[in-house]
Amino acid sequence: MGNQAYKMKKIIVVFLLFNCTYIFSQKLKLPKGWNLISLKGKPAYINLITGKVTREFPKKVKKKLSVIIEEEEENDDDIFDPTITYKVKKGETIVTIAKKFDLTIDNLYQLNNLKTIKELGAGKNIIIGYAHNMEEKNAFLKGDISILKHEH
Repeated sequence: MGNQAYKMKKIIVVFLLFNCTYIFSQKLKLPKGWNLISLKGKPAYINLITGKVTREFPKKVKKKLSVIIEEEEENDDDIFDPTITYKVKKGETIVTIAKKFDLTIDNLYQLNNLKTIKELGAGKNIIIGYAHNMEEKNAFLKGDISILKHEH
């Protein structure tokens, strides 16, 4: 009997380990409109619509708001994309790009979730900031880089 009890305990432990591994290995899916970023070397989340940054995993959007978002998505012309990107030119480095837009190198690494400089290459579109509204984005497109310094 003692041997059977030991085998049963062993089976239960293996079963529990398998279940725990399976449950914790599942990747949490971000709700629509959120993106994972790195903030001071730690994971954070940015709301692509409002620009809000948080370290807490975002909760799913309430039903009413998701219906509104789905209705807005039907007409792509009305969707506001707050992302401000820049296409890296040949010979540019992370340092020259940071100086060009009055950003820190750390900002560029965080915004683009870069791990190494090798990931930054000519022709690649990188994120240099987020606009709160279309007016800010248009101002940036006309050359006003000061909007990149606004508070989230």
